[in-house]
Amino acid sequence: IELKKYYITGYFTIFAVLGYLYEVRLFPIYGQPMKTGAFSLGHTCRFGFAIIIILLSFSIFIPKNEHDFKSTLKAGLVMGMITTIIELVVGFILDKFFNMRLWDYSNWSFNFMGYISLNHSIRFAVFGMVIYYFIKPFLDKRIKNFDQLKLRKINIIILSIMLFDFIVKITNISLSW
Repeated sequence: IELKKYYITGYFTIFAVLGYLYEVRLFPIYGQPMKTGAFSLGHTCRFGFAIIIILLSFSIFIPKNEHDFKSTLKAGLVMGMITTIIELVVGFILDKFFNMRLWDYSNWSFNFMGYISLNHSIRFAVFGMVIYYFIKPFLDKRIKNFDQLKLRKINIIILSIMLFDFIVKITNISLSW
């Protein structure tokens, strides 16, 4: 997988925003409202980081243009492992350092300290494969034809908004201690 640096920032911003929408719109459908007010777009950056780590990992684990059952299964396992580790680390950091619990999977079977659960790991793996096999190719075609200077400017604007949001939230949390 060839990842150009402007693609990376584009993927990061797109999937961070999609992650935010997933948590705001899809979680209530599952009967699990997400407490997004605490970090809003800031904490959903984990989706942006996850997709970049996944795409970079795929360049190591999945041969280019290999789409047989074995590589698809391997892709799902890599997706599940990476997203589960990120979910665990972010959940732990938010809980231990900021005294925030934005999600709690304690009521789900096969969970670990409420930070992760098998159900969500499988769900993230499936969503990850949909992203990799369908959404990413769709975006690649659009990004390739998009004015690269405009793409960089859009990325900078969105990343700046996310960074500003994150700094404001961290500052507010620090002041409330």
